[in-house]
Amino acid sequence: MASGLFTLKQVNQAVQKGGWSGYTAPKWFEYLVVAGGGSGGTKAGWWGGGGGGAGGLLTGVVSINPFSSYNVTVGGGGVIGTPSTGSSSGSNSSFGSITSVGGGGGANQPFNDYTPYSGGSGGGSALATRPVGRGIPGQGNDGGANYGTNNTAAAGGGGGAGTPGLPNAGVDSN
Repeated sequence: MASGLFTLKQVNQAVQKGGWSGYTAPKWFEYLVVAGGGSGGTKAGWWGGGGGGAGGLLTGVVSINPFSSYNVTVGGGGVIGTPSTGSSSGSNSSFGSITSVGGGGGANQPFNDYTPYSGGSGGGSALATRPVGRGIPGQGNDGGANYGTNNTAAAGGGGGAGTPGLPNAGVDSN
């Protein structure tokens, strides 16, 4: 038997050919699947855009068949918007059938699009009295609210995997 570092593919090929005597393939796999985060909302006028939510996070242990293939998808972050396009949510990530959901984009100020997107973790609010983006239980938390009453209030922060988004977390440049 050769010594050194081997890729998982090389190990599986050797096990299938009987080249590694005494090797027992693992039956359990510990996973961490994190999706892409949402982009922050865009700002125009007096109010700032809400913060983007973190990508959903899943961890655990699952039984696997060492001689099977599993599709893996790594989700990207949301695309930074412009005043005409707004924010976007992150993409989902997956390992086999385990899927974590992309983070929600923050609320956008232009065009009265004040509602953030929900996702693995929710996006932040851009305007008082408007909802926050909701996180998926077990994957992330809700976005932060904007409790402001005038044009000096900052937008809410996006939700994270471990904690909710902070209210009035942004910085108003006016």
